[in-house]
Amino acid sequence: MKAQVESEWRMHMDAIAPFLELIAIHPETGTVVPTHTGAEVISSGEFTPDLLAEKHGITAETIEALYRCAKFRYECGEYEIAADFLKYYRELVPVESEQSLRAVWGKFVADIVATRFEDADKDRDELRGAISRASGMSELQSLQHRSWLLHWSLFVFCNLPQGGKELLIEFFLLDSNLNAITLNCPWLLRYLTAAVLTSKKRHVLTKQLLRILTQESIGYSDPVRDPPSLPTQASRPKTHAAAAAAAVCSCVCCGPPDGSCPGSCAGVLGRARRPIR
Repeated sequence: MKAQVESEWRMHMDAIAPFLELIAIHPETGTVVPTHTGAEVISSGEFTPDLLAEKHGITAETIEALYRCAKFRYECGEYEIAADFLKYYRELVPVESEQSLRAVWGKFVADIVATRFEDADKDRDELRGAISRASGMSELQSLQHRSWLLHWSLFVFCNLPQGGKELLIEFFLLDSNLNAITLNCPWLLRYLTAAVLTSKKRHVLTKQLLRILTQESIGYSDPVRDPPSLPTQASRPKTHAAAAAAAVCSCVCCGPPDGSCPGSCAGVLGRARRPIR
């Protein structure tokens, strides 16, 4: 098994050899950084497929080899390297293409399992735009991508050093995302409910939340976001907010830090890090 992995490693590195004049893996940080030549190419605006092919022998096949190498590195557990390779790959493919969408998804997930949550938050915003711009995507496919993005984003919001709760509320209340939640994954309303009820702006947001939950109460019921349990007076929010937060903490993003809960953040990320064989 080890010999096979080493053989594949050499094969992938040989395939992207022309890129290694421009980018290199830093020996101390383990991240991908531009070489002196690469920094000049990037700053001069020459990091384009045509100019790279003309001046550095980087063909379309070499660019696709960079994507395959990033995937291989991810499967080997080298998430930072995978994410960095995909960052450069994305700059060399059409913005509205399937390749670009794959690259943003890959970088987003790699940054999450590498616990680079601030980078992942930037990826989240880029991914939302990439889904909107993707050509040839049906409405059903777009809905599915938005649903996946909402679920994966929970890892980001729950692990940002500050402002995650506010970002969750803002992101979930976007019309396109709220539409995806109500159509495809209404259980995500529990996270929105807990975030609103524990937010400093809950007095402003509760009315909007009640309207959403009342509309969804016919087709879906949840102990966290069940409308009859929601506070309607200023004297009640603390009790329900605490209960809602406790209920959500038992779900996917905020389980025991040791990962003992199958749905905990540590548990789920631990499984995501396992090499794909």
